[in-house]
Amino acid sequence: MEESDFKRGLRSSSPEETEAIAGHFASIIPSDCFVALIGNLGAGKTTFVKALAKALGVPARVKSPSFNICLFYNIPSGGSFVHVDAYRLDSSEQFDALLLDEIAPSPKILCVEWADRISIPSGAYILNFSADGDSRLITLSRKE
Repeated sequence: MEESDFKRGLRSSSPEETEAIAGHFASIIPSDCFVALIGNLGAGKTTFVKALAKALGVPARVKSPSFNICLFYNIPSGGSFVHVDAYRLDSSEQFDALLLDEIAPSPKILCVEWADRISIPSGAYILNFSADGDSRLITLSRKE
């Protein structure tokens, strides 16, 4: 699977299919990137992030950072996997105040759920999750 497949959109009808899509996504992203996840509640964002971490070799059980706002994990091949839930953030300034670059220097894969609530940096991978009944459409774009 290539980046162009993600840009056309991939359909998932189950958590297992979303996990498989995340596994493919892990093979196309660099070891230092920003991944913005946008979609309604229940669209599959957290399932995707957990599966992405697993595909990258994160040995820990990845949990939703809803109450912590952000959680950090080591990637065995090097770097960090940072999972942020921006739902409770009111501004990009609050996101910046987390000081993620100081806490987790490069290389890191920074996955931000509810990224539409913050300013997404240039070069970011943006995954849009849309639900249609029991089916999900996951579409990739890049921030210019």
